[in-house]
Formats: sequence, C-alpha cells, structure tokens
Amino acid sequence: MTGISEAYDVWADCYERLYPSVDRASHEHRRSIGRKLEETVSPGRRVIEVGCGIGLCTIALAELGYDVVGIDISGASLDRARGLLGERGLSAELHREDILNSPEVGPADAVIGIGSLLAHMTTRRKQEAAVRAMADMLEPGGTLLLGLHDYATLLVRERDDAFTPTIHVRHARGETIFFQRRRWRGNPRSRVHRCTHYLILDKKRLRTITMQSRAITQKEVTEILTAAGLRDIHWLPPAETGYYQPLCAARKT
Repeated sequence: MTGISEAYDVWADCYERLYPSVDRASHEHRRSIGRKLEETVSPGRRVIEVGCGIGLCTIALAELGYDVVGIDISGASLDRARGLLGERGLSAELHREDILNSPEVGPADAVIGIGSLLAHMTTRRKQEAAVRAMADMLEPGGTLLLGLHDYATLLVRERDDAFTPTIHVRHARGETIFFQRRRWRGNPRSRVHRCTHYLILDKKRLRTITMQSRAITQKEVTEILTAAGLRDIHWLPPAETGYYQPLCAARKT
C-alpha cells in the first residue's frame, strides 16, 4: 500500500485521463462547485482549495475570476497543476502542504475540500483536525464547501470486498478503463478500508494505485463542523449541484 503523498505523485501522471479532456473537467467543476460557491462568495475574492491535486477545480475557479490558493501534499500533482494553469494563461498560488500541519495560507473568504480529502484522514481525530484547520483558514462569515462520498450508503450495502462499475473514457491520448476495489478491514463497520484504483491505459498498460481511507458519514461531518464553530450547515445532493458527490456548505460565524 502506498502513502498518500506517493500515491498522488503517481496519480499526477494519469488523473486527467479520467476525463475526456482537462477543459471538459474544468467546465464540469465550474457548473457545480463554481456555481455553488458564487451563491455566497463573489469572484475576485480569495479561495483556498485544500487537496487541489492537478488543479482541475483550481482551473475552474481561476476561470471564474477567483483569487485561488491551492494546497496539496503531492509535489508532482502541483507541478502538473502549474503546467495546466500555464497552458491556459491562468495563475494560482500553489503550496505543497499537509492540512494536518495547519499551513499558514489564510485567511480566505472560502475554503474548498472535495474528492477524498476527509476520507484520507484515517482516524476520527485526524478528520476533526483537518476540519478545524480549514475553519481556521476562513475569514468570519466565510464559506466552507466540502465534498464527501456517500459512505452511509456504502456502509450498508458493501461487505468485505466490493468492486465499482467499470468506466470507459475516450480522450485525446487514447482510452482509459477505470474501476475500483474496496477491501474493508473485517467488515464495512470498521470504517477503515483499502481502495485500489485500476487504470487500463490504451488497452495495454495496467496501473494500480492503492490507498487507505476511513469512511465518515454526513451526520459525523455535521457534528465535526458544529464543534469547529461552523453554522448554517446544509447538505446538497448530486442531483441538485451536478457534482458527483454530496456537497456540504457551512459558514464561519
């Protein structure tokens, strides 16, 4: 099993191949994350994206006119993000940081943490610390926007070993076939699981990336946000936002 930083160094070379194109990916993020953000934070304001990866959402926010700061634990991912931003004539402030080390990159009018960010914190204590760090980055009245896998459903449906449906993606560089395997430690109720990502590139190259995660439910996230001093907490389903994960929006008082 690979550490998170090393795993995302590997992802940096192929993550964009999960989309037909980088521009298509950024368009999807503008329609979902960007549209939700614009309800409370005007373009031009400072926004921090935690776990920005290769910058697909960062690009979308920069295109919308936000002053974007991206932080990530993977240096290779940040290098790719710089390249993709530069190709589009965009800029963002990028830092290699671990959210658990309370990076001093705030304050900001909004903080965003989507994808597997919280799940990669493999204990409840680490998940609480990550949320507190993001809350500390916010200006009073600022918005926190989190994405979360629908773990409540997975914890009910899945058993020791589960495979996700296969996805086929055609793009300029060829074709990617992608699926995941989740192996729970004993059973889903233990929460901690190993997720192996399988990518078949151009029908001939297999790449696997395995990371450990901890399932956390919307109810638990709401509890953690409340304890961190955040209010107006509400959850939005994918059908409402267009984003593939449920989104949680909260406000710092």
